[in-house]
Amino acid sequence: MAMANRTTLWLGKGHLLYILNRGYTEEYKRLHYRNIQAIVFHKTRTGFVWNFIWGYLAANSLALVLLGFMLRWPAGAVIAFGVLGMFFALAMLINWLRGATCRTCLQTAIQ
Repeated sequence: MAMANRTTLWLGKGHLLYILNRGYTEEYKRLHYRNIQAIVFHKTRTGFVWNFIWGYLAANSLALVLLGFMLRWPAGAVIAFGVLGMFFALAMLINWLRGATCRTCLQTAIQ
């Protein structure tokens, strides 16, 4: 199973702590403010893509609820699709509330 790398930046008093998480291992680097030449942020479309996926799945699940009502499917099936649709809608709402996604690039004299 492939795991995605996750990078976080933490502010310290005189440094920036860079943490690279590779699933079961973490790599730490301390970057002193005096060595940082530039911090560049690039907005990405990742959040938008995930909102599209969650919204598509939620709309299809809720469409199946309506189809189930019209074709008189058993109540259990209609409820299951309704719960599934609400799960996808909740995932989309959480992703939307988290805000835009970005990529951060640090430039130092050494790196």
